[in-house]
Amino acid sequence: MSSTAGYSYNGRETGPSKSRSWFKRLFIAEYCDAYEIKERFGTWQRPTEEEFKEDHLREHMHHHMYDVRSTRAEDLKDFGEGVLLYFLILRSLFFLFLFLSILQGFFSIIVN
Repeated sequence: MSSTAGYSYNGRETGPSKSRSWFKRLFIAEYCDAYEIKERFGTWQRPTEEEFKEDHLREHMHHHMYDVRSTRAEDLKDFGEGVLLYFLILRSLFFLFLFLSILQGFFSIIVN
């Protein structure tokens, strides 16, 4: 197989083609057969225990930095504004529904 834009396997074109429109190249997935995938990426090899632990610690480093009981919502700003806003809204809705349920219970006791 060549490294040009179009790949051919058994006479049919399987890779990206310049003749296709940009819309089709962007939004329509193309079929890649197993031989092409094996040629591009090689065969998968199981990581060693040390490599796995190193990757796991690198990807999940924040697990050691934030304790569930002592972390404030404002500390989660490190993960982005969306995470911070999510937990602030979650806390606000908790207190709102708690207040409304107590208010509703109070009125139902008075009425009955």
